[in-house]
Amino acid sequence: MVEALGAMGVKVAVVDISLEKAKARVQSVTRAGGAAEAYRCDILNVDQLRGCYDAVCRQWGPPDLLIKWRRGNDPRGSTSEEFHEPGKTSGPGREILFDLDPAGSVQVFDLNFLAPFS
Repeated sequence: MVEALGAMGVKVAVVDISLEKAKARVQSVTRAGGAAEAYRCDILNVDQLRGCYDAVCRQWGPPDLLIKWRRGNDPRGSTSEEFHEPGKTSGPGREILFDLDPAGSVQVFDLNFLAPFS
């Protein structure tokens, strides 16, 4: 999507927790003829998010469009088995639901549902 937007003349701010990944995506946008800039930001950190927004505004002015493309996961927020089979237990007689670490589930929820509203 970012390559297509860049090719249409949209200036693209690529934001990722990994600056290296953001820079790689910027290269694909510029190869497609677009303008893009990479920013490192943990979108769950409000201070970083505000700093990133300020940097984008300094570069190109306030954004006209925000697309939250990527989703995130945390292994602690996943069960040990991908699919549940009734009667089958994981671990010493426990249902797989109890494999979830509440902190991991909160991390996944925050990243995928709350971060876009920060």
